[in-house]
Amino acid sequence: MLSQPAYTLAPTDQFLLFGDSITQQCFSPNTAFSFGAALADTYVRRLDIVNHGLSGYNTTQALQALPLCMPEPEVTKVRFMTIFFGANDARIAGSPGGPSQTVPLNEFKRNIKAMIQSPSVVAHEDIRIILITTPPIDERTLSQTDHEKYEHLPRNTLRRTAAHTATYAEAVRSLGVELDIPVCDIHTAMIARAGYSRSASISSDPTSSSTSTTTRRPSASTSRYPANPSNASSSSTTATIITTATSVIASPTPGSLDSPENPTLQSFFTDGLHFSGEGYRVLFGEVMSLIEETWPSQMPARLPLRLPPWDLRPAWQTAGEDLPETRRESGHRQFAGGGGSPGDEEGMRVEGTFEAVVREVRRRA
Repeated sequence: MLSQPAYTLAPTDQFLLFGDSITQQCFSPNTAFSFGAALADTYVRRLDIVNHGLSGYNTTQALQALPLCMPEPEVTKVRFMTIFFGANDARIAGSPGGPSQTVPLNEFKRNIKAMIQSPSVVAHEDIRIILITTPPIDERTLSQTDHEKYEHLPRNTLRRTAAHTATYAEAVRSLGVELDIPVCDIHTAMIARAGYSRSASISSDPTSSSTSTTTRRPSASTSRYPANPSNASSSSTTATIITTATSVIASPTPGSLDSPENPTLQSFFTDGLHFSGEGYRVLFGEVMSLIEETWPSQMPARLPLRLPPWDLRPAWQTAGEDLPETRRESGHRQFAGGGGSPGDEEGMRVEGTFEAVVREVRRRA
């Protein structure tokens, strides 16, 4: 068992966020909590958080754009990649308001699978992919937002429904099981925090042929990075669950007009679709809990800093200066958080002075 170095001079790997507008807006200063900024702060000097959110894109468009969003592995290595789509794909076919964004469910699954198997992604050896389920929506808030944006939209016309959207979340879950890829189930996490049974996240859309699957990752209630509980509603309604031989059906679907208004669920969105600060807070908690469970060696405390700490005195000695034995030994400081297995890090094992290591890097180049 080798100990990890205190710092590394190797280039910083990327934590790449690939998704639609919910991803694009994750660094926005207009929300009380920023998912992107929280990740960047958590992994500062350990991983570079790169936002490739593409507002309005469905998976068909995103699949075409993917090679332009992935760096060449010879230049930068992608260590983590989130794939977070479905909000646009799940728009009701033929609904008014701008060009069609609808992607049928089977095509949606093929597109996500193609992203995972894309040569531009596979080129990054040991890339850790996180699939994020399509989140729930709140039809009341979204209906009002749509009618304000599209004045010609007939009353009681929904461009997205909670039940139809839930089928896309279930498709992502099933892909995770099929391909053995970790799934961050933000749909279930939000539904559960709003007081519904977890089974309520399975769609009741009669057009769906999805079957229930077991959530493979940390639940909202057990997350070590929980959302702010102050928004919990004591009046949250529990959905009625109907169990059949092939599926678990929630009736009515949480977030639908047929379901009682739920202030906690509504608090996760700014407009019934896009995330508020509280929504991003839930997402951050779920992603970090997944990483902690699935790849504990990739938690921030287990990764070396990029470049030495400012107060690690042996690293800043000038060439030829003698060091007392105690200070020389401290030049190979153990990293807080414990050791790791051989091969956990590709950064150089740092010994001696920073200047000497820099010379060695230049020599190897």
